[in-house]
Amino acid sequence: PQPEEWAVLAVDAQEVKHDSPLRQYRYLIELRRSLRLGSGDLEWLEVHPDILAVRNGVLVAAVNTGPVSREIPVAGSVVHSSGSRRTSTAQLLAARDGHLVLEPNRCVWILTEHGFGS
Repeated sequence: PQPEEWAVLAVDAQEVKHDSPLRQYRYLIELRRSLRLGSGDLEWLEVHPDILAVRNGVLVAAVNTGPVSREIPVAGSVVHSSGSRRTSTAQLLAARDGHLVLEPNRCVWILTEHGFGS
């Protein structure tokens, strides 16, 4: 038998929670499939030594591996952001304007048609 506190990790419990890991994984898998990520070219983007950023088609994915927040020069629509239940309005507007600040230990997926630094 599993410990009682693991009940929240069961599939039936996670299917009803909007922000559960199961729902997030399913969303990201579907997004990956719909954007055809994994096919086409992958381009590594230079931002800052603390930022790991790649572009695959119209999607830019960036991870801040450093200890402080960093701005990334990409304009578009945030389609996923780690570490929070919802992407804030400020983050959405900043991404649209090309001035997204990425907090430490966070990842963001940005859908863009204009490319990086535009």
